[in-house]
Amino acid sequence: MEYELFFGIIGFVLGTAALIISFKSLNHNKIEAVNAYYENARRKDFIEARRIVYNNLPENYDPQEIQDRYGDEIAILITTYEQCGLMLKKSQLPFWLFSETSTSIVVVNFYAKLEPYIIHRRKSNPLYAKNFEYLNNELTKYLSKQRIVIPPTKG
Repeated sequence: MEYELFFGIIGFVLGTAALIISFKSLNHNKIEAVNAYYENARRKDFIEARRIVYNNLPENYDPQEIQDRYGDEIAILITTYEQCGLMLKKSQLPFWLFSETSTSIVVVNFYAKLEPYIIHRRKSNPLYAKNFEYLNNELTKYLSKQRIVIPPTKG
């Protein structure tokens, strides 16, 4: 009887320690994901892609024409925000990375600019940029609850 109690206590302590280590590991992974996001945001090609898409996509653009002209830059942005949306959905990236910074408005504005292109691409691939859309929807809900007005984009 005493052995059962002893081993029961040992099992409980070891299980609790494993949970603590697991949670610390998850937190560490999220911090690494945040650092990776910021490293990506500082890359020259990402900065250039943001500048080109923000400044050069006119209102009511032809998605095919834009694909031919700015396809690489659009791909960089959509791939980045698609990955962020997926990681957010799977709890691998903390929401505060977007909600506590101006990034929330930037992402929502880029989604608005790229939505006609995304809709066009979904004709051949219905899942195209679905996680980018998820990220946009979550941020839009958050900004709405905070009563933050999203300024319109140029173009």
